[in-house]
Amino acid sequence: GGRLHQPNIAVKVVTAGGDLVREFGPRVLRDLELPPGTLDPIVDGLLGVPRRGGVTGTAWLAFEGSGFPLARWPVAGKTGTAEVDGRADTSLFAAWGPNDHRVLGIDVPGDPEIALAVVLEEAGFGSTAAAPVAAAILEPLATDSLPRALTQDELAARDREAAAESAPEDGP
Repeated sequence: GGRLHQPNIAVKVVTAGGDLVREFGPRVLRDLELPPGTLDPIVDGLLGVPRRGGVTGTAWLAFEGSGFPLARWPVAGKTGTAEVDGRADTSLFAAWGPNDHRVLGIDVPGDPEIALAVVLEEAGFGSTAAAPVAAAILEPLATDSLPRALTQDELAARDREAAAESAPEDGP
């Protein structure tokens, strides 16, 4: 289920002075209708990709095997490896979460908040290159340990402090 959106390359256009010229919002192409009998087994399979259990998923080592908190922040995903003649494999991993896990009885409040795709050209298999990158990106979100982004003023103050610390001392 869900909606198919037309991708946007830009969020907005502004003048050099910062005045808004045009803003680009979401563009819905169509709603996607899949009955639960079709959708549920697909989602169950994608929720199994980062887990080890009855059937070990291809990204289990990057997630469950590395201590990612899947019990509290379930991730659904798909590994992939794109092959091109004469070039090394390109590593792919797409994921979303946190997601309810119907089979394990995990009910996460609200809808999934994060969708992510990792594409690493000529980096190897999706399970061993792109999936660990995705886990590293998602873990601070899953553990609520993502540091707050600094404001422009805070960045400038940090840069001034660093410059002052590295400046040679004036002495006699």
